Amino acid sequence: MYAIPAFGDNTNFESMRQRFYEVDHTPQEDLPRIIPLGPDDSIWEEANDRAEKFG
Repeated sequence: MYAIPAFGDNTNFESMRQRFYEVDHTPQEDLPRIIPLGPDDSIWEEANDRAEKFG
């Protein structure tokens, strides 16, 4: 789905990752948040051959 421009252009994995790890009902000062770096999102930018496989 990421290869479809309407989806890929409007997908922000960094924003999703931050939202997942930061949203909680516990106040920020009571519980420090650690947001992981990974995974490497560059694999989503690589060309694929789906058009050839699935026409």
